[in-house]
Amino acid sequence: MYVQPSPKIQPLNPEGHSATNEQEIYMSLRPPASPNPEDNPRFSAILSKARELAYPKANLEAAIQKALNPHEGAAMQNITYEAIGAGGQVAFIICRFSPVAFQFERKGRIQVTATPDSGSDADADAFFEQLFEVAAESGAEDVKIAENEDDKAEVVYEVITSPTELSGIASTLQSGPLAKSLRIVAVEQAYLPTTPMYLPGSTNKPVESEEIGEDAAEKAANVLGALDEVADVSRVWTNVIGLDS
Repeated sequence: MYVQPSPKIQPLNPEGHSATNEQEIYMSLRPPASPNPEDNPRFSAILSKARELAYPKANLEAAIQKALNPHEGAAMQNITYEAIGAGGQVAFIICRFSPVAFQFERKGRIQVTATPDSGSDADADAFFEQLFEVAAESGAEDVKIAENEDDKAEVVYEVITSPTELSGIASTLQSGPLAKSLRIVAVEQAYLPTTPMYLPGSTNKPVESEEIGEDAAEKAANVLGALDEVADVSRVWTNVIGLDS
């Protein structure tokens, strides 16, 4: 008969607040475990080790609060992966991660380009007003110009909808009064960041928005590029404007 081994207590890092420390504290307080050390031997052992190593009290309290308040969106959660390797080997992998889904909103997004008779700015402004009016009357939530760092690129307009209204509004745009003045580029369910970040030197960054550092931007681009090369990855969403695929 298989007997599950007792969880191993990892040593705390006395230098500060590490991911390993958070994971051990979170796992020890995972429901239905009690936050009372007297009723939770694993948590009690971690607290004893923290006192022995003079682990920073502020860091310890922050990790405990993070574990006890998952509604704040920062507590670590479980995720599982199933993998098949060479020679028929299989693996069932359990990982810990900090959720980020709460930083995105699921929306419908319709991307269109204008095909007006004239390329003047006046015609572009008139087209945007007409598109906004038709989209709003159809139930769209917003209409905006898509973020683009290339000033010479074709202007793409985005019509944002609720997920359930996406198909209906796309049909209205395709067959309505602007049918001959626009070309639908994409119709998709999108995960849009609630707090977007921008690439270094971005010309369209709102004043109050954050800018990602150059080193972090390079690393993020490398990771996203590697994910795009994986055949099983269908789409990756990021909160960095200009890096989303």
